[in-house]
Amino acid sequence: MGQRFPWCEPLSARRSAGSGEWTQIVTELGDGDRSAATSDASCTTTRSAADTVGNAVSAALASRTRLSQRPGDAGHSGPPPRPILGAVTSEEPPRAPADPGPPPQIRLAGALVGVQALAAVAFAVVLVVGSFGAEQMGDYLGQAAYFVVIGAGLAAVGGGLVLGRRWARTPAIVTQLLLLPVVYTLIGPSHQLVIGILTGLFVGGTFMLLISERSRVWSMGLDLPDRSDHSDHPESRR
Repeated sequence: MGQRFPWCEPLSARRSAGSGEWTQIVTELGDGDRSAATSDASCTTTRSAADTVGNAVSAALASRTRLSQRPGDAGHSGPPPRPILGAVTSEEPPRAPADPGPPPQIRLAGALVGVQALAAVAFAVVLVVGSFGAEQMGDYLGQAAYFVVIGAGLAAVGGGLVLGRRWARTPAIVTQLLLLPVVYTLIGPSHQLVIGILTGLFVGGTFMLLISERSRVWSMGLDLPDRSDHSDHPESRR
């Protein structure tokens, strides 16, 4: 008779006896709700990040597809791209005409000036040989050195004319003018008529070749081909 049955106890007693258990159950339920809310928030954030990445990848693929399209591809409605460096052609640039070279008058005058150089050197050798045993040996050697220098200058001018150097025409003309007093001396005071006449013909012929019309045109460069047609080409300005 002394046995107690819990369902027979008053409600107030059962509440007081199980208040600790009810408090623990309520606490556990609250923790569970907070964990579920945290999980839901994490899932939402993950889905948002995944959607953002997916949108960025889709935009990049679409942009790459537009850039890879060519003028002949389907769906390309814009104008064809312009070449940056222009069209490449196999046509070679025109070459400038070559220099025709000096006229025959200039080459012949150069050869005659070379002969004058040899004559000057030969006269210098004669002076050196004649200085042996002479009382004024120094004068002979000085004159010989003078003619050697003249001969070297004439050789340079004559070679320039033969090779077609335009600068050589002017000193050659000046040399022929300077030889005219020598011709006069041979014909007049020295009374060497034959040598004077031959020297005069030689000097006069060389002078006339140098001042001829073709020689003048050549020295001024007027015989060069017209290069105006090639001046506008990029290759001709290099």
